[in-house]
Amino acid sequence: MLLADPAGVQIAGGLAPLADGLSIRIRLAGPPDCFSCLDSWPSIENSMRLLTLIAGLLLLMSAPLSVAAEGPRELDWLELMPKDEIDALMEAPSVLHEGSFKQQQTGSFRVIQELDGLKVKIAGYIVPIEVDGDSQMSEFFIVPYFGACIHVPPPPPNQIILARLPKPIPVTEIYDAYWIEGTLNVEKAENEIAATAYTMTTDKVTLWE
Repeated sequence: MLLADPAGVQIAGGLAPLADGLSIRIRLAGPPDCFSCLDSWPSIENSMRLLTLIAGLLLLMSAPLSVAAEGPRELDWLELMPKDEIDALMEAPSVLHEGSFKQQQTGSFRVIQELDGLKVKIAGYIVPIEVDGDSQMSEFFIVPYFGACIHVPPPPPNQIILARLPKPIPVTEIYDAYWIEGTLNVEKAENEIAATAYTMTTDKVTLWE
């Protein structure tokens, strides 16, 4: 906005005389107190603190989702037994695939307690235990190699898992390997075929590929 002023021209706080003694005062017009509002804005330091707090809350909220997305822990069979027994197992003679259905089981019930209640996924062969008249099984042994508990001696108790199904499924092919997922439990179980140191509440059975 331009305002006439007999004293001269004022630009940024100063006056400049005009010819013939005329002067003009120049005033920059704008919203009233347009710069005073900056005093009420948050400081850079406070803004950074706020952003840090928001980022921390987002991380806390996303943590459970990240854990859930990881899925069950994939187990190796040797993780089920103490290290000293692993060393002894490595020195044991090879399994011979011959003999009768019922053979002497050796080994111990020693377990890895930290695995109790863990969601796991393990690959193995299935030996049906509880089967109804429609060839639907509700319980089975998971064993680390083909023929275990059938025509070779059962593995040690801490190398067998008794799997229980909430709903029976058709009997699987004994010659194929499968992925079995569920909650692993430190629990002794025994029947006429073998004894085991672990059981599993089974959620999923899929063909190993």
